[in-house]
Parts: sequence; C-alpha cells; structure tokens
Amino acid sequence: MKVENEIKKDEKWQEDGKRQRHNDIRVGTLNVISGRGNRLEMACKKLRRHEIDICILTETKLCGYHTIDSSGFSICATKVKNVNQGGVALIYRRSNRYHIESPKRYGDNVIKATIMHGGQRTTIVGIYIPPSETDSSTINELDKAMKNEDPDKCIILGDFNMNYKTLSKKRYFEIIETLETYCMNDISKRFKCRKKKPHRWTWQQIREGKKIRAICDYIFSGKSLLWTNFVPIDIQFDTDHRLLTARLKTSRVKEYKKYVERRQKPPVTLFPSQRDKQRVDKSTNELLRSIMESISEEKKSRKKRNRGYWIKHMKYYHQKRKL
Repeated sequence: MKVENEIKKDEKWQEDGKRQRHNDIRVGTLNVISGRGNRLEMACKKLRRHEIDICILTETKLCGYHTIDSSGFSICATKVKNVNQGGVALIYRRSNRYHIESPKRYGDNVIKATIMHGGQRTTIVGIYIPPSETDSSTINELDKAMKNEDPDKCIILGDFNMNYKTLSKKRYFEIIETLETYCMNDISKRFKCRKKKPHRWTWQQIREGKKIRAICDYIFSGKSLLWTNFVPIDIQFDTDHRLLTARLKTSRVKEYKKYVERRQKPPVTLFPSQRDKQRVDKSTNELLRSIMESISEEKKSRKKRNRGYWIKHMKYYHQKRKL
C-alpha cells in the first residue's frame, strides 16, 4: 500500500507540471556483514528511510532461502559456498520511473542486472572481493559479467577491499587493470572540487583505542552517465561500513512511459526480410480463401442442379404410373 501511495504522489506532481522529488535514481552500496536472521529485512527498512531506489548489499553470507520482498524492496541474492564470507544482494524498489530487467548471478560474489529508464539501458554490476582471495576468481567472474556490455553505460559498485590511492598489494593492481580496461572511473573524483571532501572513509574500526579508517567501497561508472549528490552516510545499522550513495541523472518520465507503451503494444517491429515474408503469407492466405470459397459455391450449385433434375424425373415417373 505504501508503494502505491508513493507512485500516486509522483503522478500528482507530474500532473501539476512540477518536477518530481526524485526524478533521478538514487543508487547505493552497503556492507551489511551478514544478511542471515532478520538482518536483511532490517537493512531494507533503514535504506527505505534514506529513500534509496537501488542498492547493492555486500557480504550477505546467504547460503539458502531468503526473503524476496521486504519494505517495498525486491531482493535478488547470490548463494555462497563459504558461510563465513562473501555474498552479494541486489535490492530495488518498484517505481513508475524505471524497472529492473534480467538479474543474473555470476559465482558467489558478482550479480548483474539492467536498469530501464527513459528508454535507455544501464547495466549495474554488484561485486564483493574478499580480502583473503588470492586466485582472482571474482575478477574473472566480473570479466564474464562485463562481456558484450557497453562500458560507457555501466555501473560497477560494491566492496573492493582495497585502497584506490595506495597500491600496496599485487591484488590491487589486478583489480585496477580490469577497471581501466573497461574505462571505469571513480565518481568521487568528480566531486573533489568541494571544500569538504566527500570520500574520506567508508570503513572504520577501533583497535587498541585507536580509530582505523579506510576506503573500501566504491562506485565506478562509464563516461556517459551523469551523477549528483555523492554522499557517504553513517547509517543506524550494526555495521562498520558507511552507506555510499549517489543520484543517477535520468531523462524525463514521459520518455520511459512511451518506451513501456511501445513494449506492450502489438505488433512487434519486424526486420525487412520478416516483413516481406509476412506480406507473402497474407497474399497466399487470401488466394487460398478465395479458391476455397469458389469451390464451396460450385458444390452448392451442383447439389441444387442435381436436386432439380431428380425431382422432375420423379414427378414424370409418378404421373406415368398413375396412368
């Protein structure tokens, strides 16, 4: 009911000629440490308060059944083999401004889906790279997910467990090389002109009375995508990570509605060869119908003739017999 009321409010704003409150799509990523128990549902409630539209939850550690809908969010998650680490979940809200198509899982720590907004397609890929991984299996799964995709219209976000500035390990070089091959850029660099730097830290722990902070979570995107309001948020949830959010700029809702209407309307657009075949099939069907109709008319006329002939002869035979 709450989701339907929100959609009605958006439609009222559009009828009045005003700009919608959330015409853009708010995307985010959060490390939840674990999604078992009721933690997945609690995370959805907290993200709903911050008005998140699409979010990647990392380190979910889900190995079996999980909830599909919670707090107006649809949930699609991977199943992990190791219960102690890994796992990614994609959650998204139902809206009249966009929709999610074909979510697909790649291994334990990669998930991919397509966002349809304003007649455009944007690929979103969620990833979690465990700190103890040495065989670069997650990076190979990322290569499979990015195959045949346009990197300019892609978003890669999640927990990479690396510092993009200090490249102290060999594993960091492999991750950065794969991102550079797809020409993916950290969107926080677009907001460096601010007085307050937005991307100081996303992970924090207290060890021996000292605060240790690092940047683990990132949002990478292609060149053609525009972003606003890049903000890390201290969410009221039992986690040592911050919620990393940004708004993806989209076109008008009218264009998205036109796209949906085109998808729903028959007939489906055909290629020229298929159109020619369809025309030939129509002409042949019309010829067959006309031939069958003419044959049926001839049969009816023959029956009538035969009946008249036999009726005349029977009358003549009866008259002769009476005489």
